Amino acid sequence: MERLLKPDKLDVDPNSPSAALEWRHWRAAFENFLAALPPNAVDAKALLINHVSPRIFSTLAGSSSYEDAMQTLKEMFEKPVNEVARSPSSSYAKAAGW
Repeated sequence: MERLLKPDKLDVDPNSPSAALEWRHWRAAFENFLAALPPNAVDAKALLINHVSPRIFSTLAGSSSYEDAMQTLKEMFEKPVNEVARSPSSSYAKAAGW
């Protein structure tokens, strides 16, 4: 069963416009793969390292645990969304009739 769920290697450019979407898909596939394995039978961090490209591995080398490595990847791929701020003066100008 786990062979059917085995994810591809994560090899996404973090600066790509689709990086967050590809990361979320890969993360879901990897977590499904881990869930299909017998509990406590594998080292999750070792499996994670085997399923990332060398470029991404270099960012995980200092991670002490699976959770730490996944957090590093999350921060790498899920960038905060910029919100468009409205200038307070635009509403003032409308109220003043300008």
